[in-house]
Amino acid sequence: MARVVVAASAVIVAAGLCCGDVAERFGGGPPAGESRFVTASSLHLRADASAASASLVEMPRGATVVVTDGPRTADTALGITGEWVPVWYGGQRGYAFDGFLLPVKPPPERCIGLQQWAETIGYAGPAVPLGSTPCQQMGIGTEGMCDENRRQPLAGGGFHQVNSGYEWGSDTLHLVGVRRDAVWAAARACFAGPPDLRKEPLPTVGGEVPRLQFPDGTVTAQVDGQKAGWEYPQGCWSYVYVTQVGDDVEIISGGGC
Repeated sequence: MARVVVAASAVIVAAGLCCGDVAERFGGGPPAGESRFVTASSLHLRADASAASASLVEMPRGATVVVTDGPRTADTALGITGEWVPVWYGGQRGYAFDGFLLPVKPPPERCIGLQQWAETIGYAGPAVPLGSTPCQQMGIGTEGMCDENRRQPLAGGGFHQVNSGYEWGSDTLHLVGVRRDAVWAAARACFAGPPDLRKEPLPTVGGEVPRLQFPDGTVTAQVDGQKAGWEYPQGCWSYVYVTQVGDDVEIISGGGC
């Protein structure tokens, strides 16, 4: 009986030495790496760094994965540029397309704007006023403050900035250490109005978009080396842009008359 126990232990140790970390394979925690959240409705964990590779499991929206060290392969999926990165999820290792992974939580279902997304991410401190502009300085014959700005830090880095204007307003999310396309892929869930960013890809060429017609006019794509987004008639005029700022990304939406 003793010999059987020793033999079984030897088999377990040998399997650990042969085939991976024993602690991880038998109930241990995830390996070292960077935590990311799935922003797509579901995302495949693949056996290899290719969409043609076998799917090991589907990871649901909002799931936390760990991106580990290893080779990365550039690719494009659904108009989103990114890389196949080595990933650990639920005790399994494989590859996932990081165009649908972010270091912050994705927007909630039926998200109605960037402020709601910021609340989902969570704040790391109180809002800080950045100044205001009296109406008299703007040539508007109305007493009071016409333009106010405040900024609030986000959990995990970055910030949410709000501009409250007499005729204009905007929200900005600044996210740290991500690419423009990955932020756009997640941010589309935050806009249900025109254009439907849940369906339209990030524009690659500027100019009018004939398939996006509205009673007040045609949506116009705005694209340059760092920024891509839409301008569209909604009431008076609205816009949403995603801009690469060094290693970070900002998405800004707003409008007015």
